[in-house]
Amino acid sequence: MYIFLCTDDQAFTSVIPYYFEGTPVQVFPLSLLAGAMQLAVNCSHFVIGLPMLDDSDWRLLELIKGPDIPKYLLVRRAVTAQDNRRAKALGVSEILVDPIVKLRNGVGRNVDDLISALRQAADDDELAPTTVFLGSGTYFHTEQNLVTYENKRTQLSDREADVLKLFLRCEGKLLTKTTIAEELWSGRVAVNGIPKLIARLREKLGPAGHMVSGRKQGGYIYERFK
Repeated sequence: MYIFLCTDDQAFTSVIPYYFEGTPVQVFPLSLLAGAMQLAVNCSHFVIGLPMLDDSDWRLLELIKGPDIPKYLLVRRAVTAQDNRRAKALGVSEILVDPIVKLRNGVGRNVDDLISALRQAADDDELAPTTVFLGSGTYFHTEQNLVTYENKRTQLSDREADVLKLFLRCEGKLLTKTTIAEELWSGRVAVNGIPKLIARLREKLGPAGHMVSGRKQGGYIYERFK
């Protein structure tokens, strides 16, 4: 087994070779993507690591057309239906999402386990375009206000979903109760009701509930990298 990793993301460059400590990983910068593709005809997995997918990335990825080898895109955020279609047209086997979190959570050390763990939460088109990985095997489907983990599905109320989306936008930042009320509902929701709302949200997040935590100085913070 031999893995080619093509990326400019230093986190991917450092963590993935360490993760596969018993498997040779050859790392290339994205500027050498075309050359790496020509050398990769005998590798078992060809991985292109990108923080996100924008138009310039898709123009670069045109270079991966051709060799009939397993090709994977490694990205930090959930992708859209259009991204999935463009990747399929380029012969990409899978788009793998949020690798650093999963590696830190200790996924088993082999390629197939990693691919399974990073696969987008839902295979059906209804959920995949707006699926966000929350941590601890938990996903949020933003259009349906739906949380899934293991084989469970939990419906969020509109207010619970609003709070979760705010936490995602402000990941790693402390949000006071007043800030939450003002940002989401222009102060029309009583500040004293925020703790109960967040308690219900944490319960519905299941394994990822602990990633929303209160602070002694007041307020709440969402951290996937705890």
